[in-house]
Parts: sequence; C-alpha cells; structure tokens
Amino acid sequence: MKRSLVLCIEAIRRLLVWTTLTAATIGPGTVVLCSKAGNEFESELLWCVVMAAAVAWIMQEGAARLTLASGFTLSECIFKLAPRGMPAALRLLLVGCTLVVSLASECNNMIGVVSVIDLFDVSSSTTLSTTLSVLLVPLSVALLLASGKSMQSIGIVLSFFVFLMILCFSATMAHLPATSIEDLMAGLLPHIPAGAAPLALSLVGTTCVPLNLLLGSSMAKGSSLRRAQEGIALSSALTAIISLLLMLVASSAPTSRPTGATFKIQHIIAPLTDVIGEGGRIGFALGLAGAGLSSALATPLATAIALHDLLGCSSCVSDDNSHDRSMLQHTNKPWRKYGRQIFMSLVIGVGVLPAAMNMPAITVILVAAFANGLLLPLVSSCL
Repeated sequence: MKRSLVLCIEAIRRLLVWTTLTAATIGPGTVVLCSKAGNEFESELLWCVVMAAAVAWIMQEGAARLTLASGFTLSECIFKLAPRGMPAALRLLLVGCTLVVSLASECNNMIGVVSVIDLFDVSSSTTLSTTLSVLLVPLSVALLLASGKSMQSIGIVLSFFVFLMILCFSATMAHLPATSIEDLMAGLLPHIPAGAAPLALSLVGTTCVPLNLLLGSSMAKGSSLRRAQEGIALSSALTAIISLLLMLVASSAPTSRPTGATFKIQHIIAPLTDVIGEGGRIGFALGLAGAGLSSALATPLATAIALHDLLGCSSCVSDDNSHDRSMLQHTNKPWRKYGRQIFMSLVIGVGVLPAAMNMPAITVILVAAFANGLLLPLVSSCL
C-alpha cells in the first residue's frame, strides 16, 4: 500500500513538470485577448481557443517525438544541421529572434503582474506600480533559483500558479449567469464574425507559443513517449480550460466600455464587481497575477534552455538521461555552473523595465503577441 502511494505521488510529480508549458503559455497577453474576445464577441470565438490548443498539442508532441527518436532536442538538431557557413548564420538569426521575442514576452509578463494594481482604486498607483516592479525582480529571481534544482521542482512551483488561475477564474465564473448550451455549441463551430479576423488570429498565436516547441522538446529528453504524451496532453488541456474560462467570464460579465473605445480589462472589472461583489475583482486580479508571474518565471527558463542548445553548449556538457535531470547542475563548465542563473536574472531584469517606466500595458502586450507570431513560422519550419 505504501509503495503504491509513493508510486502514485511520483507519477503525479512527473506529470506536474509539464505544467511548465501551460505556465509559459498563459500570460497577461492571453488574459487580455481572451477577455477581449469574450467581451466583444461573447462565445463566438470559443472554437479558436480549442483549435489553438489542439495545434499546440500536435506540434509539441511532434517536437517530443523528434527528441525521443533522435536523442537530440529540436534546438540541438538545428545546431547539428547548421554548424557553420550560411546555415550557421541562419541559425544565429534564429537565436537573435528567439532572444528578442523572449525579452518582449518577459516585458509583457511583468507589466501584466504590475497592472493588477490598476484593477483596484488605489491612490498614487503610478508610484506603487514602480515600487512593485522593483520588488518583482528579486522575488522572481529568488523563486526561480530556489526551485531550480530540477525540472520537477520548477514544474511543481509553476503548477501552483496554473491551478491558482483555474481556481480564481472558476470561482468568478460560478457567480455569473451561466452560458446556455446552445451558445456554447455555436461557439465551438468554426466561423469568424465580422471584424473578428485579427482577434481570431491573435488567439491562435497567443496559444501556440513558439518557445514552447523548444522547451517541450528539451523536457522530453530522457523521458518515455507515453510520459511525454500524457504531459503534453495535460498541459494543452489546462491551457484550453484557462482560456475558455477567461472567455466565458468576459462574455457573461457586462461591460462599461464606451462605443469605439479601446478594450481594457477595467471595462469588465467594474461591472463584474457590481454583479458579484468585490470577490469578482479579487478573483480576476489574482488570476491575472498568477498568469503574469508564472510566465515571468517560465519564459527565462525556456529561453536559457533553448539558447543553450542552439549555440551548441550541450555538446560540451555530459548528458544525463534521467527525466529528473538537473538543469542548474554544478559542473566545471562556467555556463552550466553560473551562466543560466545570470542569464535568467538578466531576462527578468530587462523584462521589468517597461513596467518600471509605466509604459502602456496594452502596447507592450500587442508587441509581444506580434513578435511571437513572427517567430512561430520560423520554429515550426525547423520542426
């Protein structure tokens, strides 16, 4: 009995590590875009989220199969196919694009966490936002490095934020008028309402995160096909659930957005508070904070792993085929010993700058979404 319990706990731990992919996907950009889709088109774009999660599932499983069949991650395969000459120049271009997109995504994540303050009527919010931006740096670095002994420990930390989002958005949804079955079924039928094409493409782009292909491929190394399939299926399902909850909350809540005005989260927060009380504001704010902070921790980690393999650093380090291999393992190689921690800290530090300078959140989010959309075809073509 005791042995069965231990095996069950270990199986759950191995599954939870894959929630890192969900944490890297669901960020403030997803919260804003799904809320905008639900607020403006109600349940008509539910099919976009379901389709995007399915596409992400297929592509991530393909990257995992490549790793398990070849013994090399997708990034390592790219390095081996382009070691020098013109192919190497193209590979370095991919490295540069990955770094730029990662920094843009981290800016999006950090400004999303800080923008939680704007959901409350707090005086001197500008000063508080700047202060919170400064505090987020040591907090994020401490969490990331403290949990960075193994991929499983990082996954467990990030899984907390993933399930926090599900809990908060579910609790908020439970107090709103239920969406009819007819509307739900109609929303699952592919169609694009008038004027919704750009938003539909954005919903697909914010769910099929290109960096996740590189990260998922690395996570599959040393695993089995069955475990990889189960983990990727779990992460894709959680991504779809959170996105659907966001759209349903926004579609069920009334709006205070003036006609023709640019959408802001505040346009559904005030009416949401009027309908279900202060708990609605708190629940949505905690969900947004969880989305931003989980992605803020997952993005620099995924970037460090991807660049490590794209630059060929893995060829200098002995591989460990165990699924619980340490990603911050101390060796005699400077990069493995200190480089990842320093790099991840720098990504977090750069990411907090737009929030510290009080840049418009919607602008940063749109730039990050656009950058991810440009990188996705590049990474997909490599696969």
